[in-house]
Amino acid sequence: MTKVFLGEMNLEEVENYMKTSVPTVIVPIGTTEQHGGHLPYLTDTLIPTEIAQRVAKKINALVAPALPYGLSQGHIGFPGIIWLSGTTLIALIEELAINLSKSGFKKIIFINGHYCNDQPLFVALNDITSNDQLPKTTKVYGLTYWNALSEENLNKYLSWDAGWHANIGETSAILAIDPNLVNMKNAVKEDPDINRDMFTMDLMATQAGGFGTFTKSGIWGDPRNSTKELGEKFLTQISNAIITRLRDYEKYFKKFSKLK
Repeated sequence: MTKVFLGEMNLEEVENYMKTSVPTVIVPIGTTEQHGGHLPYLTDTLIPTEIAQRVAKKINALVAPALPYGLSQGHIGFPGIIWLSGTTLIALIEELAINLSKSGFKKIIFINGHYCNDQPLFVALNDITSNDQLPKTTKVYGLTYWNALSEENLNKYLSWDAGWHANIGETSAILAIDPNLVNMKNAVKEDPDINRDMFTMDLMATQAGGFGTFTKSGIWGDPRNSTKELGEKFLTQISNAIITRLRDYEKYFKKFSKLK
């Protein structure tokens, strides 16, 4: 198989692919929101799409067109932000999974690229599986891409020390994907002065007014030392980690389904 992007394939190519033993599709989920003055608004969509492409080539899957909208309410106040409500995002994920299964896919994998989309993804997949809305022969998995990384690699990519937004990890990844989309002259360091715990971060990014209230640049971290080479390293680590995680999912699915 030479093509992996479903949207670039014609009917004959898709029909031939569907003859494989387990037709599999990966759906990237992202956002359209600010990432400082140096990164594009589609950062959270471009990264999971690139990862999905790399994973698809290794597991004989197709990549569906990405969903470029999510829970970006934390960036309201910056110009041009596009967001969905949690209810809408959950419904979209549910319908995508159900309809992709009806169109012939036996395995559906969602790869999320935005922190705040993680919980809607979990709720959506929990609803459709617990309510038997998918055929018994269809499996659906979902994960936020950086959660597959080892603790050591995660700390270098996205963390309190590495930063949480438009940081060295995301900036290096976009440099590896397309350096023409990055303006390193505008890359600045900014570390908000808040408690180092996830609840505080969630509170500040949502209920307390969002990024515009505690950052001037829209950046959280220090992207100035980002490189294309580092980005390629991160993307390779992430893609390999996701493949391992998917194999684990398969193993546990087989193990525990036998108990029913």
